[in-house]
Amino acid sequence: PDLTKGENSISSEKIDSLLSSFKGTYSNINKAEIIYNTPNKKTIDVSNKEGFLVLAEKYFLFNTWEARVDNQEKDLL
Repeated sequence: PDLTKGENSISSEKIDSLLSSFKGTYSNINKAEIIYNTPNKKTIDVSNKEGFLVLAEKYFLFNTWEARVDNQEKDLL
């Protein structure tokens, strides 16, 4: 959504339009299973999945948050 125009959501049509401009689709998007969830920790099962994970949270604002895969720290972008 364009927050500068007061939008707080985005329609499926706008997403379709954006993806079609890149010659792509979002048909392969899968929902990740959150298997553990507390205010201080989330464990998400991404076993046997390729690609990247998108979490719509502001973890970057809190320098104590970290991402780990197989006990190795990963970047939060």
